[in-house]
Amino acid sequence: MSLFYLNLRTTTDFIGDEDGIELPSLAAAVATAAVSARDIMSEAVQDGDLQLGETIEIHDAQGRFLSAVHFCDVLKIRLGAREIVARA
Repeated sequence: MSLFYLNLRTTTDFIGDEDGIELPSLAAAVATAAVSARDIMSEAVQDGDLQLGETIEIHDAQGRFLSAVHFCDVLKIRLGAREIVARA
């Protein structure tokens, strides 16, 4: 198990994960970050202000950047049968 930090980078702020999470691999950290991104977006939809430009950055215990999960990459947006691409 390794310690990973899932930090939120918004369009204006960086919100650091102070506790971190023990996970078996980077792949597990990416999957956890994707679920977290969807949870954050779900709350944002309830507030009527969904920001697709946000990212969860994954860092190791030494603070090294390992990967990023972009909100727009973990959400399909459809209008009828047409899928809308969130990333320009």
